[in-house]
Amino acid sequence: MLEAIKEFDTPTIFNAVSRVMRDLTPQKWYSNHTIRHLIPTLGSFCGYAVTAEVSTNDDEDHIGFGEYWRVLKEAEGPIVTLLKDIDSDPGRGASTGDGMSRNHKFYGVVGCIVDGTVRDVPGIEKVGLPVMGWGTVPGAQIQTNGRTATTNLADMLAADMTCGVSAGAAQATVRS
Repeated sequence: MLEAIKEFDTPTIFNAVSRVMRDLTPQKWYSNHTIRHLIPTLGSFCGYAVTAEVSTNDDEDHIGFGEYWRVLKEAEGPIVTLLKDIDSDPGRGASTGDGMSRNHKFYGVVGCIVDGTVRDVPGIEKVGLPVMGWGTVPGAQIQTNGRTATTNLADMLAADMTCGVSAGAAQATVRS
């Protein structure tokens, strides 16, 4: 079913979902203008959401990335990751880059949506992982926040050049 959904653009998916799930507030379950496809040549993607809050600069209590990778390993695929930068200065450091993208591909991730910034876009393109975010920065010191690294298989995400659309609880992760 997910492969079939991927064939539609996100405005069409939005229209269909909003007709079926009338109780959703539309502005809360799709990305806004700050999230854009950073490698449009890699096309659209669709999968089940795994969300994580990340900190690129603040020193807080964090779970290690081993726990994040464990969640990805156990999640049903295809997987779309949603990374939210919760720093005191969001976007100052990149939330993902080519190294994480290689790991994401290894664990079955088909696309990554970042509520924050990205680095190493040419390397990510070589890896072949579509990524969306605010834009790019050169630096990063990323940590996964201990509050989240969860999956809910009811959360389906689709993304293309237009935006990302969620049909489930992950709606607040894209932009809260």
